[in-house]
Amino acid sequence: MREYEVCSVCEKGITLKRGKEECFVGFQACAANAPLQKGGNCVALRNTSTLEFAFFTAPPTIVCFQAHGWKKRFGRQDGAKRFQELLAEIEKYGYSTAELPQ
Repeated sequence: MREYEVCSVCEKGITLKRGKEECFVGFQACAANAPLQKGGNCVALRNTSTLEFAFFTAPPTIVCFQAHGWKKRFGRQDGAKRFQELLAEIEKYGYSTAELPQ
């Protein structure tokens, strides 16, 4: 599993980057691929304990936020902040995520 850098978020989806590779995750396509029980606007599963999103693409696109450097030793603040920021952006455009069952 690799961490993607979130380049941008818009009403249509998210542009991600890993190294020189870029990919686009479209919200409508994810919502169409979501399991029926998750609802019509659900685009991903989220795991708040590991700071991961698994978008309903084929194959699933995993975005994992990890702390960097010294912050890793003090509660993963920067990863948690970036995780919450992406969640807020998804919700701002009328989409949702579902918490992964523990």
